[in-house]
Amino acid sequence: MKKVLLAAGGTGGHIFPMVSLYKGLEVSGNSILLVTDNRVENYIKNLNINFKIIDASSPYKDKNIIKKILNIFLILKSSIQSFCILKKFKPDLVIGCGGYVSFSVLAISKILKIKYIIYETNSVMGRVNKFFSKSALKIFTGYKLPIGLKNENFFKTEFIGQLVRKNFFKISYFIPQNLNNFFNLMILGGSQGAKIFSKVVPEVLGKLLNEKYKINIFHQCNENDIDFLKSNYSKFTNSFNFKYEIFSFEPNIEKFYEKTNLVICRAGSSTLAELSIIGIPFITIPLPSSLDNHQYLNAKYYADNECAYLINQDLHIEKNLYLTLKNFLTSKQDDIKQKSNNLQNLHKFDSLKVFTNFINKI
Repeated sequence: MKKVLLAAGGTGGHIFPMVSLYKGLEVSGNSILLVTDNRVENYIKNLNINFKIIDASSPYKDKNIIKKILNIFLILKSSIQSFCILKKFKPDLVIGCGGYVSFSVLAISKILKIKYIIYETNSVMGRVNKFFSKSALKIFTGYKLPIGLKNENFFKTEFIGQLVRKNFFKISYFIPQNLNNFFNLMILGGSQGAKIFSKVVPEVLGKLLNEKYKINIFHQCNENDIDFLKSNYSKFTNSFNFKYEIFSFEPNIEKFYEKTNLVICRAGSSTLAELSIIGIPFITIPLPSSLDNHQYLNAKYYADNECAYLINQDLHIEKNLYLTLKNFLTSKQDDIKQKSNNLQNLHKFDSLKVFTNFINKI
């Protein structure tokens, strides 16, 4: 039995893979501790896992010099917290999945000479993972040769694909059979929500409903946008061909995936991995402000492999989203099924097994 500490930032793309790894390592009798920040505390406290919350902030997030200085002090505070956690838990191994929580954890691990592994889920090496990669025991990646991976680290790098929570392996994609029935469209703003979706989707929806398409919407948004969305969608409720459901964070998102024909989403690695393992086609609109443009590069990987539709968030987003949805709604079943198959063919289904086997053999 080993004691393993997992460190990840508080976004879905960081935390969901670590939850999957936590459960996989737990089966082997290992003692696991997850360290993250307070953005996901409400989610993980219901998962029956051992976790600690520390303070963390990105020095890149704010341009204001005063806020940058405050962020530096916060990093120092998180380093002290990490030191206390590491000294008390005494892990045999630390695994960093990116985000600024993992910066302080990996920094203190290096000082205390604790071995650590890096897991990079994006198509671009995150700044924390890149910084600590030289001293890492092993580097696992979700994409083949992510941008920023140095040649000197190729020998210890292994492409294993994306870690996905086991619930998603049980879901099968529901191919739309007949456009005379309701078309189930899901909008995912990601773990942080996406305000642009709340503005653009109702506008596009109005045009499609005028063309007599029957549409059922599942819309995940920021909690602050719920009333705004309800106001927009209520304009269509007198229409016989429209239904909707709005929610903020949903821990059991799979119950919506089971009924969904198409998804509109950002391009976080975790969301795209979940959709690919199920085989749900998606329209991805990358977050333009994502660090090092990693969301666009994540999305491009799927679009280049003919698995997804890629739309940029620019002045033409409404027009392009309407045309892309119209194209999908008029597609042949065989074409939709091919996209679904392409998605599943991209996914590596033994990612968790490879990862846990390596750890158990150390």
